[in-house]
Amino acid sequence: MKRFGRHSPSSNPDLGASVGARRRGARIFAHVAVATLGVGALTDSVLADEAHTQHSFCWRGRPKPECHLFMLTETTGGITWPNAAVYLRTDTGVMGNLNRTSAVGGSLSVLASLAPDREIARLGLNGRYRYWLGHDLALDASPGVFIGYQEDPGYSVHLGALLGDWVGLDAGAEASFDANPSWYGGLKLGAYPGLATGVVLTGLVVLAAVIATATLSD
Repeated sequence: MKRFGRHSPSSNPDLGASVGARRRGARIFAHVAVATLGVGALTDSVLADEAHTQHSFCWRGRPKPECHLFMLTETTGGITWPNAAVYLRTDTGVMGNLNRTSAVGGSLSVLASLAPDREIARLGLNGRYRYWLGHDLALDASPGVFIGYQEDPGYSVHLGALLGDWVGLDAGAEASFDANPSWYGGLKLGAYPGLATGVVLTGLVVLAAVIATATLSD
């Protein structure tokens, strides 16, 4: 009498091959699923980190994609020639990154220059272009116009190099429209140090002006 039951894979070659193929397919599918989930998790992590580091507005200038808009707060001090004098200039404004290398904006500047035989005070309106050489290194160009105290309106052109938007160099020329330019060269502070230094030095200049005016009136 024959027994009826399941055939083992070894007793049926075709059935054994089919079972083996299904098992191999299941293992391949499992590996693909695990790899897909791993890549998806890694992609989500990278996108989350990138989104975390992106800001619509920054208080210290950095290129895209880290910053879209950033505050401009600079204080510059140096000397002028051929008319020897010491100058202090503060710039406050906003810039926006067009892409990873270029930013444009504008600033309002206040310049005070002191020489033994003369004093200069100017209020300027300036355009600003910045070229990012890297994440922490940039070149600036700032053309503008100004109105002065007891002098005719004029123009200014300043070029700068910045490191991390913290510290940099300044070189430029300023003059009334009908006069020969004076050349400017100095050091600048940006971001929070520039803002703090500008506030303190501007306050000292205003205080000195008040004291001088009071002394002359007496």
